[in-house]
Amino acid sequence: MNGRAGPFTLKVKGLWYYPPNSAVPTLTMVGSPNFGYRSVDKDLESQMTILTSDPGLQEQLHVEQDRLFRDSNQLQAEEFEKPERKVPQWVKLVVGIARQYF
Repeated sequence: MNGRAGPFTLKVKGLWYYPPNSAVPTLTMVGSPNFGYRSVDKDLESQMTILTSDPGLQEQLHVEQDRLFRDSNQLQAEEFEKPERKVPQWVKLVVGIARQYF
């Protein structure tokens, strides 16, 4: 999901589990669900799962999820075909070299 905050585009990702026939989630994951090379081998990132039966917390999780989805739109594959989204070759070269050191 993508959202906007002024001139910035924000990437939103998350997981909320809604049991069958439930209007509120019972489970969510908080933190950084990144499992790419840098996240796994270079960065210190964490993730936590919250499982709750507390109706107040379930409602808060639902409100948060609803707000994030309401204020964002689903990212389409065509977005990555836009010229402004293309990564220049020189950036790919520098990243390839820098990856060895960071």
